[in-house]
Amino acid sequence: MAGITRLRGILDQIEATGTLFAPHMFAHVHSRVFAALGYATCPSEWGVPGSGVDQYADSLPQPTLRDGFMEPLSDEPG
Repeated sequence: MAGITRLRGILDQIEATGTLFAPHMFAHVHSRVFAALGYATCPSEWGVPGSGVDQYADSLPQPTLRDGFMEPLSDEPG
């Protein structure tokens, strides 16, 4: 994707076509980056904790789900 520096332009192109988007993996990053860019309701793929799919994410605080939606993550750095 070319990283966060090109993300805004890519999102603009996607929105211009009327297409919905959803980031793939790295949910701890995506959920915060996309929210900061004004996309707080875009879906974030989150691996099943402890499954070994994303060993890095397994070591980080896991999201709390309520009625099928993720509660906000801590606003602490990280």
